[in-house]
Amino acid sequence: MHKTLYSTTMIETFRACKRAYALTFLQNRPEPESLSFICKQFLLRVIAQINRGKITTVSQMQKYIGQYWPADRLGHKYDREAVTKAFLIVYKTSLHYLAKPYRPNGSRIVGVALSVRARVPHVQVYIEDSFDLILWYPSERKLELVDFTTGPLKAADPSWPSTALLIKKYLAEKTANALAI
Repeated sequence: MHKTLYSTTMIETFRACKRAYALTFLQNRPEPESLSFICKQFLLRVIAQINRGKITTVSQMQKYIGQYWPADRLGHKYDREAVTKAFLIVYKTSLHYLAKPYRPNGSRIVGVALSVRARVPHVQVYIEDSFDLILWYPSERKLELVDFTTGPLKAADPSWPSTALLIKKYLAEKTANALAI
């Protein structure tokens, strides 16, 4: 298998300094119990249900949000106004996505919220990430791996890509190679 410069750089960074690799990969991650983190995770779950075809109408979406909204995790920690505002943001975002989901012409959905794990060669380390949506274009024989972002995008420097970008690229190559077989 042919390795690209990016995946090789990622692996070499890990080999050179595991602590720097961990700090780079884990930087700018929100606290697991923060209001923002909980809402973003919930929004990704709602979008996954829409992409799976389990939620197709507004009433189904309202029922799903009503059943699974993490009120118990949010109710005692945050004030009512902040939780209400977060709920409305999640609800409106879900409505917009339900009205116009990402489905390019000629594509078929082959995976939703798929967790991918790959072993780093020559090291006893596994890298794991999830792709929110995997699309297959049969006419072009092309696979598209979609990773929704819930935060603002930052400009990527192609001469020194971020560790998260390198990991996603490495896992995408492994997934594409595994699905091509």
